[in-house]
Amino acid sequence: MDTLEPHLNALAATLGLPALTLDAQGLRSIALDHQHVIHVQTDPRTQDVVLYAVAGQLPPGAGMAETLLRANRFWRGTGGATLSLDDNARVILARRLSAVALTPAQFCDAFTGFVDQLHHWAGQIGAQAPARSPGMGQFA
Repeated sequence: MDTLEPHLNALAATLGLPALTLDAQGLRSIALDHQHVIHVQTDPRTQDVVLYAVAGQLPPGAGMAETLLRANRFWRGTGGATLSLDDNARVILARRLSAVALTPAQFCDAFTGFVDQLHHWAGQIGAQAPARSPGMGQFA
């Protein structure tokens, strides 16, 4: 998507990364640290960009689910993003942005705000997660 190229160039400069390009499906994944990967996906029909990432595994019980739903109300607790669950009960944070309506600098600001929300919600979810049993590895 040509419209997004200046935005990706600005984001690469902001993050100190080499040039960011999209694959044939209009997707780019950016690993920020050892825990979080943010996916940048374009929608060619609308020229929108969707940022999304896994914030964590939903802990058992209704407490965190209620907290997530309250945060979604009018997007006030998510900085304009949406929290949802995938089929494996992983909490997904997503935000749709208009590449046409945003300048590259505004896109970078929106991306940074999304990262802040991701870290916030990953921390909230992690604080509610049960302790892992030793030796359970990825199956805990």
